[in-house]
Amino acid sequence: MSDQFNLETATPAEAAARLETVRNDDVWQKRLLAKDAATVREFEALHEKAAGVAADGTSIGAGDSLPPAGFSFGPHGMTQSELSGHIEHFSSQGISDQEIAEFFSGRTYSQAEVNFAKNRLADRFADKDWDQRRKNGGLAETREFRRLNMILAKAG
Repeated sequence: MSDQFNLETATPAEAAARLETVRNDDVWQKRLLAKDAATVREFEALHEKAAGVAADGTSIGAGDSLPPAGFSFGPHGMTQSELSGHIEHFSSQGISDQEIAEFFSGRTYSQAEVNFAKNRLADRFADKDWDQRRKNGGLAETREFRRLNMILAKAG
């Protein structure tokens, strides 16, 4: 039996487990910070697979029903109505149920992930064509923008 991780055949849960593994791998984290192309592609693909989202932004049917076990309304004590409004807003921007649940669950992001999100967002804004597509409501661009901001929002 091989210990190699195969993203194509992995389930969303297996992709999430792989993300947890690489978050603790200093060498992998350094490659991500250095913007190693293969590592960046793996990072993005793992997040999409773990979230149950296909490359085109459509659901692949992997999202858990909300709220998940251990779900928290966060430190700001949101009401159910406020929470529902946030969930609806994120969902309308292409964020999967699993990504939304992750955001509200109290999960923290590694410094490498936060740095990657900052750098990726800066790169995206420098790409005027990408930014214009986002402003025009492009689904992939809006989803990526929202997802990167979700990571940064959790960084404090």
